[in-house]
Amino acid sequence: MSRVFIFYLIPTSIIIRGWYQYTGAAPAIAYVPGLRYMDLFIWLVSADRRNIKAALRVPEDLAHTNRASSGNTGSGCDAQKVGGMIGMVPDGILGAFRCKSGVDELAIGRRRGLLRIAQEEGATVYATWFFGTNDMLTVVQDPWGLMERISRRLQAGFMGYYGRWGLPVPRRVAMSVVVAPHSCEKLASPSTEQLEALHSKIYGGLGRVYDRQKAFAGYPDRTLLIT
Repeated sequence: MSRVFIFYLIPTSIIIRGWYQYTGAAPAIAYVPGLRYMDLFIWLVSADRRNIKAALRVPEDLAHTNRASSGNTGSGCDAQKVGGMIGMVPDGILGAFRCKSGVDELAIGRRRGLLRIAQEEGATVYATWFFGTNDMLTVVQDPWGLMERISRRLQAGFMGYYGRWGLPVPRRVAMSVVVAPHSCEKLASPSTEQLEALHSKIYGGLGRVYDRQKAFAGYPDRTLLIT
């Protein structure tokens, strides 16, 4: 089964469980010195429809070929490799510019493209929130919103940030993660109503898990805003 990890970016699953995972990102990263070498660790693919679907499908084909050649019927550890896995940040550039210390917000808006792909592929979506990440760094924004408009036009984030001592060093904060999984029914062409229902189930489930766990994570007074 295909898997979409929303907000999950570290491909340790291939080491721990034998699952394949890619990370969706802006194509511009491939041209940025330093950042382009991230591909060695998180297996970057362009965050467009064609590449996301390919990342979800290719490992399944590989696993099927491996089972056929070995006579394996798909049980045990080999079966766990079936289906692709990709990590995505659903609010993208807009979410980065909305990032504020002390505020937990997901700026999804009316975008449903990622959920449409998950529905078409029958993927399991692991909606995830990392407590503390918004408090690690402060994003520098101009009062006219020029950096945000330029970033969205170029599909790459151009922004400044700072943390401890006014340097690009993250502040020391308590971090924790909560996950709300949801298995999508596979539909060839989901309707607008079905996508809205899926949106409510996935992010509504994340909100409920967030509320149950926020006190244990050290943020009892926070509220997750999904806008």
